[in-house]
Amino acid sequence: MANLKIPKQEYCPYAQYWEPKSTPEGYVLSAESPQSRSWAAMGCAGLFITVWLGIWCGVSFTMFAIALLQLFRTPTVGNILMLLFLIPFVAIGVGGLIWVGRLLYQKYRIKTGVLILPTYPLYAGETYRVRYRRPLRNGQTTQTALLSATWLHYEWVQYYRGTDLETVTHGLSTQACLERAIGRGVKQLEYTIDLTIPADAKPSIYAPPHNQLRWELQVRCHLPQVVRDTSFFKLRVVRRP
Repeated sequence: MANLKIPKQEYCPYAQYWEPKSTPEGYVLSAESPQSRSWAAMGCAGLFITVWLGIWCGVSFTMFAIALLQLFRTPTVGNILMLLFLIPFVAIGVGGLIWVGRLLYQKYRIKTGVLILPTYPLYAGETYRVRYRRPLRNGQTTQTALLSATWLHYEWVQYYRGTDLETVTHGLSTQACLERAIGRGVKQLEYTIDLTIPADAKPSIYAPPHNQLRWELQVRCHLPQVVRDTSFFKLRVVRRP
């Protein structure tokens, strides 16, 4: 098969491998999605951004209000220049608030996607029909959603070059799945995918964690005004004994 160069934003950046949970309807695996991680899961980085944005908006908005009041009282060139100087700082604060608002709205409006498998692990030489499900927390969709998927096999390596952590990928195969449009008025997004594993496929390797041979399903979800992200599912593929 032709080599596939996976763009940096198109592979799962996390080394941790998760096993699906066995349930009455199949083996259920929750998505790994950087865009959909909760605010608390962002840890120190999320806390720093929240505090920084609060201080930035508090200071810049206050100074802008004072400068605007001064301009109304004394319309001088100096006050006009001060107001123009503060506008970019206010714009950055407004942009940050919009970004945080979208993140919180997304977490409130829609849940993380899950993949439902008929059996696990997956065997080379077989084709499996799996289901992707992503429910809304409340209400129904008001726009048409678009779902598409890619089934990837690639090598993923992380190593340190000095103090810098480097990530290298080498694509081995890819299978694009048909895009599906889901009409408005549904309480959850559902997408059926057929995964084909060649008979001569190499089995997945997830240990050691920094040198992995992955089989990964990527599901892209676009629901206008709600979410536009990619869910990653690393799956275990083995050969039949």
